[in-house]
Formats: sequence, C-alpha cells, structure tokens
Amino acid sequence: MGTGRFIQRQTPSWIWSWLKWILGQLLESPGEQQTEITRRQYPEMPFYRIDTQLEEDIPLDDIGSIDKLRQYGERLAERTDWEAILASQALPYRIGKENTQWKQYKQPAS
Repeated sequence: MGTGRFIQRQTPSWIWSWLKWILGQLLESPGEQQTEITRRQYPEMPFYRIDTQLEEDIPLDDIGSIDKLRQYGERLAERTDWEAILASQALPYRIGKENTQWKQYKQPAS
C-alpha cells in the first residue's frame, strides 16, 4: 500500500524549488528499488502496489490534511477490486517485468 504521490508539473525556477524537487526525486527511488527487488526475488509471486496520484502536494507532517488523505484512500478503496487481488487476478496494480515504475502502476486520484 502506498501513501500517494504528487507529481510536480512545473520546472523549478529558484534554488529552494530546485532543492525540493531534488529531494522529491530522491525519495521516489527507494519505492522503485523495493518494487524491482521484490519482483526479481519472487518472480512467481503475485505482487501488487496499490497507490494513487495526489492532486496536490501534501507534506508528510501536515496533520491538517488528514481528511483529504482519507478521502483519497476511500476513493482508491472503492475503485479497487479486492476480491480479484486476493484471487491473484487483478491486473491494474499487479507488478510485472514491464511495469515496475510508479508512473506505470499508479491509479488516478478520481
């Protein structure tokens, strides 16, 4: 289960925005690494990454956004075919050789 990601669509224009962008890129790497390592070590095991794209940037320590995050989670849960995942038949979140990067398996926010 992922925590959701926000994709910055603007090119950074000054030093602080560049630093935030670089930090964001560095934080994405471990998730991609975990996905690739798990898929490589357990190729026969059905492996799912359930995650959504956030419509806005929500800092990890922003307790004022808990209701927004809950809404994201509820919308994702409603769209997810849990029975198909438990039966190893769901394709949208299933990781394979061709979709180990977040941009390939993410689900839209709405």
